[in-house]
Amino acid sequence: MNKRFVRAVCVFFMFAFPAIASSEDNATRVPVYFFGGEGCPHCVHEKVFLEELKKKIPAVDVHSHEVWFHPEDKKLYEKLSKAYGVSSGAVPATFVGDKVWIGYNEQRGREIEKKVAACLASSCIDPLRQIDTVLGSADVV
Repeated sequence: MNKRFVRAVCVFFMFAFPAIASSEDNATRVPVYFFGGEGCPHCVHEKVFLEELKKKIPAVDVHSHEVWFHPEDKKLYEKLSKAYGVSSGAVPATFVGDKVWIGYNEQRGREIEKKVAACLASSCIDPLRQIDTVLGSADVV
């Protein structure tokens, strides 16, 4: 076999496979937006749950936001809440795909995990896109 051809094939595979793996990784990520308050006991329990969920399902991307002492996080929470048609008065709040959960207990944790699994099976909207869809592109953070 021609040495040039072999080198060309090797170079092709060196560059092609990382690109393919990278695009698959991005396509199978599930963004989870968590909003909590410093000192909130239910928020602490949900944070522990979300850390365990990330270990169990590595495709989960948890975006944590503290709304009581960080105005920019509170503003994002208000926009997401408005886009989903819910009040932004309580924490913890979790957004996955087209669903939102206010408050946390073990049952909600199971529901969140089930939604994440559904999003892996058939992709879900990124909650930030919901802001654009419902409120318009001027409101996207």
